[in-house]
Amino acid sequence: MSKKRLFSFLLLPLLLLTACGITEELEQAKNNVADLKSALTEQSDNYQQLSAYIEEIPEAFQLDREEDPDMGLFADETGEVFDNLQVRQELHSTMINTQKKIKNIKKELDRIVKKNGADVNNSQLTIISRSLEIVTSNFDSLSVYVETSVSQEQQFYDDLPMKEENMDDELSIIQRTYGAMDIVSEEAQANIDYTLSLIKTFEKDAAQSKERGK
Repeated sequence: MSKKRLFSFLLLPLLLLTACGITEELEQAKNNVADLKSALTEQSDNYQQLSAYIEEIPEAFQLDREEDPDMGLFADETGEVFDNLQVRQELHSTMINTQKKIKNIKKELDRIVKKNGADVNNSQLTIISRSLEIVTSNFDSLSVYVETSVSQEQQFYDDLPMKEENMDDELSIIQRTYGAMDIVSEEAQANIDYTLSLIKTFEKDAAQSKERGK
């Protein structure tokens, strides 16, 4: 056997192993990005639901006042306002878990980028990862406002009944917190949409890369 044929014979298994490794990295990237798309879509829906619950608070407050002018329903852990607060806290817990998924997927994407697979568009994955940092920052800000609003609401209802002028001032403070939550929520959804557009581009290029590899 000539040296040239021997070299080719020894090189072939190495090339096959390398190709399999690269394909595996591409598949890992595609799977993680698909999971990320699902998690981000779920989180966007959660933001929308939270905003919807906040919009229902004034009506819930009015209904409770009509039933009990002293607003004793909240202290008894009943009424529309109490139920609204409960579902918002439950939703926030769900959002925390979803955000943990997003953070874990980001770590996996960063790990894949470090491998520098030849058929993986690592620059696109890096941009997606950096976009997720903004999404995470948005959620961290929202969580601060959620905790603040819960504290404000509980203090407000504990202090009832109070004079009407004091009630208006206290409600104004709480409503400002709601407004801040809405602003962060809108920004978060916009950043999620942008990240989803990056994912769409990556998936399109990844599909073409796989076709070229056949």
